[in-house]
Amino acid sequence: MPSQTNSSTLESDTQALVEIKSAIDPNSIPPSSYLNSWDFTMDPCESTGSQFLGILCNLPLDNSSSRVTALDLDSIGYDGFLTPVIGNLTELTVLNLDNNNFRGPIPETISNLRKLIRLTLSDNFFTGPIPLGISALKNLQHLDVSFNRLSGAIPTNISGLRSLNYMSLSNNAFAGRVPDLTGLWQLQTIDLSINQFYGDIPNLPISLRKIYFNHNILSGHMTPLKGLKMLKWLDISDNRLSGAISKDIMSLKGIVHLNVSYNRFTALEVINYSLEGPMLQLLEAQGNHLRGHLPLNLVTLKNLTSVNLANNQFYGIIPNEYGTKVMTSWTRLYLDNNFLTGDLPPEFALQTNVRVEFGIDDSINDETVGNATMGEFSSSIADENKTGESSFDLVCKQDQDENVTQDSYGGDIIPSAIPANEHDKIRELSQQLALEKRRSATYKRHLELLFEHIEEHNDSLSKRIQNVVDSVKEMETKE
Repeated sequence: MPSQTNSSTLESDTQALVEIKSAIDPNSIPPSSYLNSWDFTMDPCESTGSQFLGILCNLPLDNSSSRVTALDLDSIGYDGFLTPVIGNLTELTVLNLDNNNFRGPIPETISNLRKLIRLTLSDNFFTGPIPLGISALKNLQHLDVSFNRLSGAIPTNISGLRSLNYMSLSNNAFAGRVPDLTGLWQLQTIDLSINQFYGDIPNLPISLRKIYFNHNILSGHMTPLKGLKMLKWLDISDNRLSGAISKDIMSLKGIVHLNVSYNRFTALEVINYSLEGPMLQLLEAQGNHLRGHLPLNLVTLKNLTSVNLANNQFYGIIPNEYGTKVMTSWTRLYLDNNFLTGDLPPEFALQTNVRVEFGIDDSINDETVGNATMGEFSSSIADENKTGESSFDLVCKQDQDENVTQDSYGGDIIPSAIPANEHDKIRELSQQLALEKRRSATYKRHLELLFEHIEEHNDSLSKRIQNVVDSVKEMETKE
């Protein structure tokens, strides 16, 4: 290490910074980066201007040495390892290495950073488990290790992080059962999405406001969630949860966004909220096994604007009250791939700015109610009913059945003369088709998430390439 005079920074802190920089590939440190500003001929904590960017220090009132309190690197694409010497920076309150190319394990010495308040290691290539000693970080409020390649289970002692209010472990390869987290009594946001967690939903702290458990292998019922009175956002989609979407969940006063899609729920319990109901604005329940008639009490949710009940097993008519809501407050309504029959509420054809899908087949999906195509479609339904044929049926088409004819839009019209056993056969085949569509939708969602992740990394790579180009130009200018 270059010699210094009148150093005010604790020598072990300076040495730690030297080793942290040495663990980074020099080729990934462009001239404009924070790390390039670390010139160890100067004192880290005494530097001003453009020196030692990304570093904050305390200012002791006595003659003691200054200590590094924050290491907040720029998202420039540094390629290297986080050396265990990071544990020597024992006064750190902030460690942010977000959106770089750090790889290898998270050092066990991270547990030495007892004053750490914010730990952000997201969007890197860290591997291995969460260090067991992380529970020693009693002051930690923000933990984000999302978008890495971490694996293993959540340490059972993680509930020791009593100050934690935000935790994201999403987009990794974590697996196992989620431990009891009630000890995290100040936690407001938890994101465990896109991992391989299995088993029941654990007991959770009542302080939670946002929960993201989507894209895992969780099973069992929603019971542990019913006591979360402060909950505003819940996404448990794409798991293996079953039973009922209970009235206890639907009645949570503060919940605004509820996504329970692509599970194995069989019932949606909605009570009458005409007096005072929850704040629910969006309900995503597609891709389950929900049965029975469409829940009429949904129209009593005064703040509801988006409803997705597609790919289920609802039957019977669409309530006329749904038409009224489409005219007044519902901006999106998805009912495709169910077993609904009867006439459409006339309001569906009158509203021009509401998206309604009811899926006779793929030629109708994604149309906007009120445009010319939908207007003609609605008229043709009325004409069919006038001629005495069976009423409009939203069951998926079965082209291979010779008794099933199609209208001009490719939808099925099932004549009333077909025997009951043929109806059963058509219904069974329709259920199989609906199941395949659900699987396709799940695969599509995974691909979309993958492409989003690739796009994010492409953007990051583009920035790094641009930084290299700028650096080359800068060097050429100096020459």
